[in-house]
Amino acid sequence: MTVTTDILFDEATETGEGNKVYLVNLTQDTALLVDGDGHILGANAEGTLGIIFNGGHPGTYKDRSFEVERAIRIPRMLQSDNFLNYHVAEIAYYEGRQALRFPERIGVLGANNFFLLETDNVFTMIPESAEQRCFVGFYLSPLNKYKLCLVSENEIWPADFERQVRQKGEGVNLYQLLQKNCGSGDSQELRNLLFVPEVSAKKQETQDNGVMDLRTGDYLSLAENKGLSGWWFNLPIAVYPWMTTNLERLLTGLLEEDQSTIKTTGNERLRGWSLYHWLVLIKHLTLGLYEIHRIKAIHGDPRPANIMADTPDGRALTPESFRWIDVGLGYGAEAATGSGQIPRPLGGSRSSVFYAPERDEGNEYEDADIVSLKRKDDLFKLSFFWRERTNKEAQILYLKEDQKGIRALGNLSKGDRVQVREFVFDVERVEEDGIIVSKVFELFLDRVLIEKSGEGLEEVLGRLQQAPISRYKIFYEWSQATDIYSLGVMVLYFFYIRGLHKGLLKDEIHDYANRETLFKELVSVLKNRSFLDTFLRTLKGKEFASRQAILHPDVYELDSDKIDDIAGILYAADTNFIFVLQGLDNNYGLFLQVIYFCLSCVWRQKEIDEIVRKSDFAFSTFAYSRHFDNDNSEQAAENAKIFIEELIMIYGRTAHREEMINDSELDKFKGASRIDQVLSLMNELKKSNKELEKSQRELEQAKNKITRSTRTVRKALSLSKAANHRILSRFTGEMKQVQELLETIAT
Repeated sequence: MTVTTDILFDEATETGEGNKVYLVNLTQDTALLVDGDGHILGANAEGTLGIIFNGGHPGTYKDRSFEVERAIRIPRMLQSDNFLNYHVAEIAYYEGRQALRFPERIGVLGANNFFLLETDNVFTMIPESAEQRCFVGFYLSPLNKYKLCLVSENEIWPADFERQVRQKGEGVNLYQLLQKNCGSGDSQELRNLLFVPEVSAKKQETQDNGVMDLRTGDYLSLAENKGLSGWWFNLPIAVYPWMTTNLERLLTGLLEEDQSTIKTTGNERLRGWSLYHWLVLIKHLTLGLYEIHRIKAIHGDPRPANIMADTPDGRALTPESFRWIDVGLGYGAEAATGSGQIPRPLGGSRSSVFYAPERDEGNEYEDADIVSLKRKDDLFKLSFFWRERTNKEAQILYLKEDQKGIRALGNLSKGDRVQVREFVFDVERVEEDGIIVSKVFELFLDRVLIEKSGEGLEEVLGRLQQAPISRYKIFYEWSQATDIYSLGVMVLYFFYIRGLHKGLLKDEIHDYANRETLFKELVSVLKNRSFLDTFLRTLKGKEFASRQAILHPDVYELDSDKIDDIAGILYAADTNFIFVLQGLDNNYGLFLQVIYFCLSCVWRQKEIDEIVRKSDFAFSTFAYSRHFDNDNSEQAAENAKIFIEELIMIYGRTAHREEMINDSELDKFKGASRIDQVLSLMNELKKSNKELEKSQRELEQAKNKITRSTRTVRKALSLSKAANHRILSRFTGEMKQVQELLETIAT
């Protein structure tokens, strides 16, 4: 391939002056546009752990854009401490390597390429120079635009970076430093990151601005360096297909965007989707999770914001356009090298309605006063003690009895974690009077785990000998079931938002904050054990006591009694379920199937065995438990895939009628919070009781009138025929009046 550094064009700056624009290759098939000052041009995005640049294949550059666009992802090295920066880079390293395993998988956006720019690159040369073979670095700052920098044997580019390097003295040879230190020398892990802090006029005399070598294990020196702005080398870089929009923004746009702006966002294509399109999207996303789980990986962060599509002008937006993103780390997965498990994060520093309970932040407990850590064979035993009174001797806190947990610690299993003070322990098993743990970590800045060994481990053992504590935290293991839980909540969310859109609701109750709060309440209903028990018993009573019955074609022809009773369970729990029904085009059969699918996602079979047994309903969830199952890791997603495929097949071939719900009575509850719904229902109940009392009084009056008429008949029988005839005639008239009164009361 021919390497070029010609000027592409002059771009006008904010001052009106022209600025040269260049095409700079990172590799043979990946390039960025930069200006004469090194600023990276084009769209970019900044996430929690990564920065995305818009680049492309250099051979497809035409008319100031790439025909084949690339998303170039580097770690977000803007943390307040450089040890955290190293941790972010380490996550990006593992994520990029894992992402290479997904490029051709259905519904998953994997990486096209992953590399470390740890050597001088033959495809990269300094603009307008003959200097080829350059090291590539990135200038990152929270205050300034991102830049690209190049270092060859004889030149440094751009000019401001060259000046700062020269200020360090004639003895500094950055090219030689990079050659010596960039290469990791170990293909199994990220080792060296080089950082050149930015030089400012105020700091030149007081701060050492030499090149810093960020090596693993050098924790103390890293913690002392607080530089934020500067040039980074040897960063891990992952290259993905370019995606333009995420599903979360498209869904929000359905309700919030003005009609005049819709055509510029791609939402007009989502608005035109039929119900069948949405079902196919669910199938496509389920297949994506199945592909992730098949290689023993876990997405770990499934939510609409992590589902993206490319929506260039003129291209149809289909369900197959969407892909799961941010799948590279694959929490719980084996490393791409097969060398072991990728380090999973501590817990849920972020919370979301789409996360399973174990994915959220750790649970905190205060039932222990003292902790003790001792060696036990090749592992360690963590024991807890408590005091009945502060002046009494501490006694052991028992965790299990008859092999059953009697407190939260007693229900832990291998893969879970316990935090005591600033230390975190990997659980192996639970005994009656303590927890057997393996690895011991120190928690650094509430985010980073540093494994303790050698002298550091001995220090921890010494510190945790009958050490007083005020609390401890539990972090539960994530698994494939965690992903499936999120899938079920997202399916409910899709039709909830679609129902709001179809209802054309424009009042202030359904602004973003309120509608998200109402949706959280809907999800809490699905996770309510009493609701599940009542729902399953109702299904069984209506002859839908198995999945086969739920997925039968006749479900689209439910009679009114079955409709009222089954839907009534949902409306009684939360009348905002009507939005989900509207999102399903008021198809009651499909409504039942979708709710059943969501329940099968958010519950695990081990959690509900007792409910299923008591209801005598063959309800089988997609996942057995919350635990990671290395042997059957794809089973939960496969179960969900089979269900949604059957649902689509039945729905697609069944001629179902569109039945519209009469919501005149339910309209008053739409968009109300759970408390408001209860208060409204109580008022409705009071009104109904008053009407019932009135009807009972009228009925009593009618009974009294009938009693008097009966006496009249008896008296008439003892009279003469002529008298009887007159009396009977009068009685007939009275009976007619009574009949009319009874009909009025009945009405």
